[in-house]
This record gives sequence, C-alpha cells and structure tokens, in this order.
Amino acid sequence: MAVIEHDIVAQVYAAKAASEAADALIRQYMGFIRSEAMKTTKKSYGENEDEISIAMFAFYEAVMNYEKGRGAFLPYAARAIRSRLISQRIVRAERAKNEYEEERRTEEYQLFTARDFLTGYRLEDFYIGRMRQSFSRFLKGTGRELYAKEAVDQVMN
Repeated sequence: MAVIEHDIVAQVYAAKAASEAADALIRQYMGFIRSEAMKTTKKSYGENEDEISIAMFAFYEAVMNYEKGRGAFLPYAARAIRSRLISQRIVRAERAKNEYEEERRTEEYQLFTARDFLTGYRLEDFYIGRMRQSFSRFLKGTGRELYAKEAVDQVMN
C-alpha cells in the first residue's frame, strides 16, 4: 500500500508542475471522483452530472493544494470532494429559499396592490402593522409593550 501511495504522491507533484499531468491524473481517478460524488449526494450515476463536475474541480484543487504532511492523498481528496459538494448543496438550498421568499413577497405585493386599488387599503399600512406586531413580540415580557406603537410610528415618520 505504501508503494501505491508513493506513486500517487509522485503523480500529484507531477500534476502540480504540468497541466497535462493534472488532466491525466483526473482521467485516471475519474472512477474515484464519481464514487465520492455518488456517496456524498446519494444519487446514481446518470443523475449527478453537475455534482461530478464539482467533484472534478474539487479533486483538481486537492491536487494543487496537497502537501505530503497532510496525510495520504486519496483520503485528503475525498474530504475535499465531500466538503465542496456539501457546500454547493447549502448554497443551492439558500438560493432556492431566497427565490421562494422573493416570489412570495412579489405575489403578496401583487395581491395587496390589487386590493389597494379596490378598497383604498395601502400596502404600507400592512407592513407598519407587521412591524408593530414584531416589535411587540420582541418587547413582550419587558414591561415596554406599550411603546411598540409609538416606536414604530417614530421610525415611519
């Protein structure tokens, strides 16, 4: 096993020096990269093409950042791939959440705009009411609940 690890480390250092060697190393370990991506994402081979691309880039970064003192290369590369895929999943989830919230706000605005037109009710009144409620909840139990209306009115004027 030590001989194999020594060969991998030699290939990694060669890949740091030449981009052709880095490309060859990625091609050689493509099975390992796919396997780590599938283990991390729990998706089958055809379902995770984006994740495989991210894993390939993480493997490349692992090659470029590897030093002998960091332990064996393959576990180091596996950690880099897992970390990158998990980070990417978090970013995508946050982006989806933000898109959903923005869509919800837009729909809410459109509903209130139509209602404003029909009833004369202003959207600003709705948000001021929400601010008062939030501020009252924040101050609840402090003995200052009565100041919420006054504080919001001062901020809004």
